[in-house]
Amino acid sequence: MEVRGAKWSEIDWDKAEWRILAERMKIRELHIVPLSKQAIATLRELEELTGFQQYLFPNQHKPELFMSENTMLYALYRMGYHCCTTGHGFRSTASTILNEHGFRADVIERQFAHT
Repeated sequence: MEVRGAKWSEIDWDKAEWRILAERMKIRELHIVPLSKQAIATLRELEELTGFQQYLFPNQHKPELFMSENTMLYALYRMGYHCCTTGHGFRSTASTILNEHGFRADVIERQFAHT
């Protein structure tokens, strides 16, 4: 839900961080996601499309809300991932790849907001 519910006000352009407020996190702590140059560039492009709204990914029919979980799931289906994965499945894939490349397990878990 964090990505779908991302707000433009949570993006700190100067620090290149996405700062998710504690009340939106399961662990009820501020969660800071460092943003790469590529992520910043992508967000700048997205900003041209949705930057005037509250959410990075607004609901198409109710822009005061964020996009539904099904929107992301159906996008995966259209890309050929039907019955192969879900949006949440990318977390475990990322964890596996990062662990295989020798990143510290505690750092990986922290970025997934696990304590």
